[in-house]
Amino acid sequence: MDGAERYAQAGDVVLIQAGDPHDVVEVYETLRGFFVQTGHPAGGRAGHLHRDPADAGGHPVPARPVPADFPSRVG
Repeated sequence: MDGAERYAQAGDVVLIQAGDPHDVVEVYETLRGFFVQTGHPAGGRAGHLHRDPADAGGHPVPARPVPADFPSRVG
């Protein structure tokens, strides 16, 4: 998001506004999620958007071991 990679882990909420590019590039544990689409701007459309139509075909997302710099939860 915002041109940078970010870690997300169990309990995190990732909020992405309509039209903001985003992706999942690696997973380190079972990934479960849900999405809600609401409040579309006038003329907006529901569904996942892609900058390049070729991206709509998807891509592999490798499962990898947890990296050493993965942030740990405190508290």
